[in-house]
Amino acid sequence: MRTRPEPDEPIRLRVPRPLRRAARTRALAAAVALVVTGVVADRSSTAQRERSAWGETVAVQVLERDLPAGAAITPSDLRTARWPAALVPPDAADGAAVGRRLDSAVSRGEVLVGHRLAPRGAGALGAQLDAGEVAVQVPLGEPPAAVEPGDLVDVIAPVDPADPGVRTLQVGAVARSARVLAVGDAAATLAAPRARASAIAGAALTGMVALVVVG
Repeated sequence: MRTRPEPDEPIRLRVPRPLRRAARTRALAAAVALVVTGVVADRSSTAQRERSAWGETVAVQVLERDLPAGAAITPSDLRTARWPAALVPPDAADGAAVGRRLDSAVSRGEVLVGHRLAPRGAGALGAQLDAGEVAVQVPLGEPPAAVEPGDLVDVIAPVDPADPGVRTLQVGAVARSARVLAVGDAAATLAAPRARASAIAGAALTGMVALVVVG
C-alpha cells in the first residue's frame, strides 16, 4: 500500500534577541527622525509665513535694562535686535544716543526712541523738565515729608490773609501738582511751572512748607 508523503514542515528561523532589539531601535529612531523633520519643517514654514506677513526686519536699539528718568545712556544699556520694519517706531534712535539722558523712565525691552531723549547737554534734573518748567528745591520739614520721585504734590505755605485784620496764620497752596524729581535727606526737588517758581522759592526760604501728595 502506497503511503502519502508527509508535507515539508516550514523552516522557522530564530532571530537572536540582540538583533530584534537593534531592529526595533532603528525603527524607532527612524520614526523619531520623521517627526522631528516634520516639526522643523512646520516651524520653518510658520517663520516664513510670519516674515511674509510682517515684511523685512531692520536693526534697532533695544533697552537692556530698566532706566530711571534723567539717567545717562551707556553702551551696556543697549543691545541690537531685529524687528519687523512695520513695527519700528518712526523716531527709533541709533547708537548715537549713547551719552544722552532720558527725559522719562524706560523699561527693559523697549525700542529706544528719540522723543524719550533730553536735549544734548541737559543734566540729570534738567533732562526731566518739560518746556516752561523749572526745578525748585524745598525743605522736607520735621518729620520729613514722605514723598518719592514721580509723586505729584501741592506745596502748602503761609499766605497773606485776605482780610488784613486777621491775625491768625493763614496757609494755602502756592503750587499745585508739582512733580517730585529727586528726594534727599532734608529737601526735595520739584518740577513746577516757571510762573510759580518765585512763590515756591519764597515759601522755601521761610522754612514753613508742607508737601501734600495728590493723585
